[in-house]
Amino acid sequence: MSPPSPGSHATDPASPKKPVDRASPRDDAGRRSRRHRFVFRLVVVSFPFALLAAAEGVARLAGYGGYPPAIKYVGSDGRRPWYSTYRPGVDTYFYSQLSLTGGMRSFAFVTPKPPDTVRIAFFGGSAMQGYPQPLPLTNGAFLQAMLQDVWGPSRRVEVLNFGATAMASFPAMEFLKEALPHELDLVVIMSGNNEFYGAYGVASLHRSGISPAGMRMMRWLRSLGLKQWIDARRLHMPPDPAVRKQPLMERVVAVAQVGPDDALREAAETSLRANLVEMVECCRARNVPVIVCTVPTNESGMAPIGEDVAPELGDADAARFNGRVAEAERLVNNEPAKAAEHARAALALWSKHARTHYMLARALARLGKHEAALAEFIAARDLDTMPWRATSAARRAVLAAAGRGATLCDMEAAFRAASPGGAIGWELMDDHVHMTLRGQALFAETIARTMGTLSGPLYVDSRRLAMLPDWRAYAARFGHTPFDDYTAQSRMRVLFDIGFMRRSNPEATDRVARRCEELLAAMSPADRAAVATWEDPGLHVTDHRPITGVVGYFRLSRGDYAGAAPLFRVARECVSNVSLWRLQYTWYLLDCIRHLRPALTDEDRALCAEAIEVGELLRRFAGFRDPLGPSYLGMAYHLAGRYDAAVAYLDDAVRYAKGWEGVPVVEALADSLIRLGRVDRARLLLNLARRDPAMVPTVDRMRAALGDVAGFEPAGPGSAPASN
Repeated sequence: MSPPSPGSHATDPASPKKPVDRASPRDDAGRRSRRHRFVFRLVVVSFPFALLAAAEGVARLAGYGGYPPAIKYVGSDGRRPWYSTYRPGVDTYFYSQLSLTGGMRSFAFVTPKPPDTVRIAFFGGSAMQGYPQPLPLTNGAFLQAMLQDVWGPSRRVEVLNFGATAMASFPAMEFLKEALPHELDLVVIMSGNNEFYGAYGVASLHRSGISPAGMRMMRWLRSLGLKQWIDARRLHMPPDPAVRKQPLMERVVAVAQVGPDDALREAAETSLRANLVEMVECCRARNVPVIVCTVPTNESGMAPIGEDVAPELGDADAARFNGRVAEAERLVNNEPAKAAEHARAALALWSKHARTHYMLARALARLGKHEAALAEFIAARDLDTMPWRATSAARRAVLAAAGRGATLCDMEAAFRAASPGGAIGWELMDDHVHMTLRGQALFAETIARTMGTLSGPLYVDSRRLAMLPDWRAYAARFGHTPFDDYTAQSRMRVLFDIGFMRRSNPEATDRVARRCEELLAAMSPADRAAVATWEDPGLHVTDHRPITGVVGYFRLSRGDYAGAAPLFRVARECVSNVSLWRLQYTWYLLDCIRHLRPALTDEDRALCAEAIEVGELLRRFAGFRDPLGPSYLGMAYHLAGRYDAAVAYLDDAVRYAKGWEGVPVVEALADSLIRLGRVDRARLLLNLARRDPAMVPTVDRMRAALGDVAGFEPAGPGSAPASN
């Protein structure tokens, strides 16, 4: 018998039974083919992701990707780490190549904080920042001074204001997360005006990014290096100069009309509530007490900004409606009772017309029916189709956040209580949302009163608070001047010159223009010339110079030391506490003081010590990009009697000194050299300096004091003084 062939079912009865492998070569080939197809599909699907990952890696190597911080470590002074707000980090919340971005005020601070310091931090938009007032006249400055007066010298109060212009609550939340590690004792939050327009406002974003999750996704996508590389090549400033100069408020409007029933309204409330709640929870996780504020807005002084949606009425009713509205507007100032009648009749036909509610509110206010008027003012604000003001929905979001463990501060109620008729207007508001000087002080007073409900070191005794001076006394202490008022009003003039603001609120536009003219008319011709220089945009290429610094500089150039000194006191507080401008304005103030007093006081010496500290921090952290920068530090050292250090900084800087501003540089270096016994070197310096006509009187006086009454080179135009 022949053996069975492969695949045969015949078996040997004597042999044990074994399982039979029924697979064929064709089956093996099929399995291998399926595996190959799976691997191929996996490679095909993965290839785009691998390509994107490779492109992302290349972009990262090229310097794209991620975000700079809004709060940046800048270095150590040998004893303490210093941090500073950082404009490039704030700018990442805008498409900065397409719009003039908002900003956070520049300031520096140390962490760990100084001993016995109570550190309070503000978060929110431009209203929280204190815009349009200059820094020393903002809500934080008032609060800091008030708390210091209540608590006395045993505690040092420090208010850090992280508010930023044109920012919705999402960026404010991110700024809070960066700031929380810096030993905050109290957080104060007020946000809600920019939930529609501004950075991460729902009407400034694509519809896919208006939810809280969508905003986070958008923020992540914009952090990718590849996305930033593409944007750097695709996004450019508009070629039209008129468009490039548009105010930020005008350029962030992506949706110019948000109707009463638009889904964006619910999205704005949802976003604000979610972000405020997360901010409260972040603070509670670090055991940091937090106050959340309702948002005061201009209710009685500002008409709705947006154009109302056309009423959904038939032709006959639409005609009656328009006629009633026209009559209400015509009669509101002179015959308020009839105006109210027409407005009510119009609203009976169509109740969602914001401007008609506003006309009814004005008529009722003129009739003394203030409670009813307030309800109509609120309705007009809430129905505004260009919602630049926090609405009643924003108030609901704030109350929801307060319910998660925060202390509620009803700022809106406090402002209404301090307003004639109970509706917030021009007494406390400079425009639709920004506070006047009195409003800044009231904000601080209200926060201080709210702190009376807190315990421990944050507690504020209401009796001591009631004994504080009037807000005008604080403004005077801060050095308030009419130039500061002009700063605020000129900023408002720019805002009200925007087309939709001018069309919707012509009375407010005229009001601001008149106020600017009144302030200018009260100034001297010389000061008006200085203000005209300040208004030239070319003066503010890198940042905005304070008006007090510019007017003070003009006065200093004329030898008006008494008139310049108080302006420099204000100007130095308007800029970052660690900056070349702070050093420069502090020196200008010291220069005025040394001409006004025969000897320095303890306060003057403290000012001199501060100038030296600021100058040394600048040298250590950033260096001096301005060749004259070291001269301000050198002159401060000279005034402090530290002549070796003065020579070290003035020796190179003196070659750039010229004109009247170079006189104190030469004077300080020459006097330092003389006091160090280097008289021949001083003589050479003075001889060279005499070539500048502006320096001749000072040079001659110093040479005469040395006994050198002859041998001068002829005075006249020539090169600037040299140090060799």
